[in-house]
Amino acid sequence: MRHTFILKYLIIISFFMTGNLKAQTIEVEVNENVELMSILSRMAGFPEYSMDLGGQYITDMDSCFRKHRSHPTVSYMTDLRKNTVSPSMLLWIWLSVYKERIMASS
Repeated sequence: MRHTFILKYLIIISFFMTGNLKAQTIEVEVNENVELMSILSRMAGFPEYSMDLGGQYITDMDSCFRKHRSHPTVSYMTDLRKNTVSPSMLLWIWLSVYKERIMASS
């Protein structure tokens, strides 16, 4: 008898507690700058952008932008990759330099 009373009490309390909750609106946004840089990186052949994990989106993007692979901006992206540190290497350098500071602050 006591267990059913506690169960009913918990159900009633949870009902009133959830009555105050309101649905939140989620807004999805696409940053065109990031999208353009990703497309340029894919057209320049960067391995991290060539994994084909996007399904139909990747197929559509390739069919739309494939003809622009000889564009000077794509060549510029290729030259940037050849003459600078790759993003993954930059992250490794940053972590190796700041590792002690990160560990000391935690």
